[in-house]
Amino acid sequence: MIGHTNVNTRNTAYRVGTLTVDAVDTATYLPSDYGLDYFDRVDTTLSVDNPFYEICVGHNITFSAADVGTEPLEIPAYLFYRQTRLYEINMPSGITSIGTYAFYNTGVRILHLYCPNLTFVGVSAFQSNKMLMRVYINAPNLQNINDMFVGCEKIYAAYIEAMPSMYTRMFSGIYRIEYCEIGEGVAAMAENVFYLPPGSFTAAYNFHILFFRQKIVDEHGNVVQDVPAMHANAIGDRPVAKTFIHVPLNSLCAYRVRISEGSGNARYYDLVAPFVEAEVGDVLPTSLTQTSEEHVGNYTLEWYSDYAYNNIMTSNIVSAKGRYFAKVLAGSET
Repeated sequence: MIGHTNVNTRNTAYRVGTLTVDAVDTATYLPSDYGLDYFDRVDTTLSVDNPFYEICVGHNITFSAADVGTEPLEIPAYLFYRQTRLYEINMPSGITSIGTYAFYNTGVRILHLYCPNLTFVGVSAFQSNKMLMRVYINAPNLQNINDMFVGCEKIYAAYIEAMPSMYTRMFSGIYRIEYCEIGEGVAAMAENVFYLPPGSFTAAYNFHILFFRQKIVDEHGNVVQDVPAMHANAIGDRPVAKTFIHVPLNSLCAYRVRISEGSGNARYYDLVAPFVEAEVGDVLPTSLTQTSEEHVGNYTLEWYSDYAYNNIMTSNIVSAKGRYFAKVLAGSET
């Protein structure tokens, strides 16, 4: 060694040993509990009956339905509380409940919640995940969970295939969200789903909502399926100039009427415009008359090949299979 140090030489024999943890053992052990200075090895045994203690291999957690089966499974409260090395969550279909704060303030980036048996999500189970960017949900039996993603400030895209309702303040305060698909399986929207406080208006990104649920009427005129019911301020208090609402072409009139009638939602009425899944050779209408119960709507449409309206179509005859979006140049309902 070149130079000198004032650290005295020490030669201490540390007491080391192995900690063995069973998968169903939720206790926390310190080296001192075993008369040791530190553990030099930790062995964890796994069990398919309780797979949630698996080490985060590759910084991902994947709950495999093939591994755990489809028996009812409950994720306990605080299970991954503040686990910043948790990067992705894939839930198996057998999950029935997720406990309070189970995934609070983790490092998760992507959430897949495809759980037909899920009925309960505890308070703050997914809140404050500040790195969460994309959300995929198919949970048709999930009961009321308000403020579900409050504090998840980096979410930019959400795909909601099925829920009984988009619950209150589900994406409240998330000014960066740019895109949300709301599937056929969503029958209602509670109040303030996408609420933004006025101080966030300037920072808010352009936000596109795609509704997929259609109004279906049988041969006798009975409504078999309606467009989503909307509570007051369902869309929230987002800036009108930065909000775009895309709905199925065959239900355009029904959506425009529904939004125009809702307290706090009427400000978005002029933003409701159609999209369609088209095949090669389909002719997209540039004018349209459509009825919804006692209402008759008349519309003039201009078609684009993208939801941001960057690429206008030079012909209304479809040349490539895909999804096409229209602007409503003129429209009214009587």
